[in-house]
Amino acid sequence: MQLYYALKLNAADTGLLERVQYYFNAGKLYNVKPRAPGPRSGATKRATYFRISQVGELGRVVVHFDEYPLQSVKAKSYEIWREMVIEKMSFRKPNLLKLRDLAQRLSAAAVRRQPWTSE
Repeated sequence: MQLYYALKLNAADTGLLERVQYYFNAGKLYNVKPRAPGPRSGATKRATYFRISQVGELGRVVVHFDEYPLQSVKAKSYEIWREMVIEKMSFRKPNLLKLRDLAQRLSAAAVRRQPWTSE
């Protein structure tokens, strides 16, 4: 089970992602090519994707958000993700059943899975 922290911004904001990468001293930047709309998806603009996937480096993200907690609906998802990172960091062989349970909880808590409201 691969854990990661990622941000994707419009290519015009690549400098901001470079600063985030410098701040965490971790991760990689990827260019995302624009894509025309297809039968199953919409168009995408040119973007930059920042991703940290090494477990040891993810600990830096946990330290940061523990010190500066999220103030949004993503705070609930972060708490679940944080448990997953700690589980992966704490043991040579993490409890896969616990990780699967946490992954299901994380998926259910995702903002995109919540019902849409007009308020």
